[in-house]
Amino acid sequence: MRQDAIALNTTGLSVTDTSCFADWPIGAKLARWGINAHLGLLFGIANQVALATLALLLLTLTFLGYRMWWQRRPRHGPALRMGRPMPRGGWRHVASPALVPLPLFTIAIGWFLPLLGITPAAFLVIDASIGAARRPRSSDC
Repeated sequence: MRQDAIALNTTGLSVTDTSCFADWPIGAKLARWGINAHLGLLFGIANQVALATLALLLLTLTFLGYRMWWQRRPRHGPALRMGRPMPRGGWRHVASPALVPLPLFTIAIGWFLPLLGITPAAFLVIDASIGAARRPRSSDC
């Protein structure tokens, strides 16, 4: 948990510099604790068991997702090989209380983990572009 360090002069064995964990800014402390939690060092065996459980759950979800797709995959006809896309405007049928936290959560993930935020941002740009291209144009004539 603590990352105190000292630098010694090897010829005279005098202390040349110190770095106390208590003096670190809160962001640096949180980053250090996050790295230790990710490596399984923060809470010992309990942390390692939690990480192993999380890994097994992710593997299970991946397997069940592929299994669910396999059971519902289109079986006949060349037009159904890729499946049918979801109809546009499906978000309009979702209740508003469920939709309000979604953009906030997506923005927070994109801010703190930019590589995870690139995918939803690219999806939104591509989806909006496709929607604009497919929108029926009104004739003013």
